[in-house]
Amino acid sequence: MSADTTPDTVVGATSTRYVVMALLREHQVVSLADLADEVATRRHDRPLADLSPTTVLEVYDELYEEHVPALERVGSVSYDQERDLVALSGYTVEETALGEEALRFYECESGE
Repeated sequence: MSADTTPDTVVGATSTRYVVMALLREHQVVSLADLADEVATRRHDRPLADLSPTTVLEVYDELYEEHVPALERVGSVSYDQERDLVALSGYTVEETALGEEALRFYECESGE
């Protein structure tokens, strides 16, 4: 095995991608930053407030450079870099309950 495919890195990649897919199955579209927060808290088994910004940024970078592109290559997700959103294959921001349009509508209705 090469240094990039040691058992620990393969298991780590698998569990990270599992978390990403589980979150997307639940929410369909999630910002990359929110995915990084969730993966970091699950990986370190600590609340987000207890993690350093550097730790979360490292996870964000991993997701951006490795995991999301790998999931995109196999057709499981799509990534909108301009909006920094990851979508479960077959979904777009406009098609989800928490899409940008829905959020804008909610903000207007709630007076926020």
